Amino acid sequence: MKKTFTNLEDFYINSVILPPTENHSKAIVIEASNCSFSIYIPNRDQKSKLIDEVKLKCWIHDFRQNFINYFGCANENYTKSLYKNNNSDIIVEDTIIISAFNFIDDQKHLNAIREIVSMLVRFGYDTNQETVLFVLNNQPNLIRL
Repeated sequence: MKKTFTNLEDFYINSVILPPTENHSKAIVIEASNCSFSIYIPNRDQKSKLIDEVKLKCWIHDFRQNFINYFGCANENYTKSLYKNNNSDIIVEDTIIISAFNFIDDQKHLNAIREIVSMLVRFGYDTNQETVLFVLNNQPNLIRL
């Protein structure tokens, strides 16, 4: 049964047991989870100025390490993003999305999410962002700075 979540404390983990088949002699237990967390790291500021490459690499490294330390993984996707800033200028940027999936619902992971979101806000101020974005369980969360 799939559930929708409205807050950090309301995580859900479901186990699925697949019976033995011709190719697998033992049953397989799959831990399915709706627990997912992603952050978006742009390479430009709110005025379309490129973020210093060394500074950006340091932030990405720190985010990556925190994801690995807290969640055991860091999935990265690279994409092109477009948005209008407060002046209605269209900003075209390269964005890195760092994600973690299938983690458990204990206090350690809730604290990790809070720490990474705090770090994301610091990144936003340090790199002159209008907003920062994270997604928790498919729910986008935009923080205006």
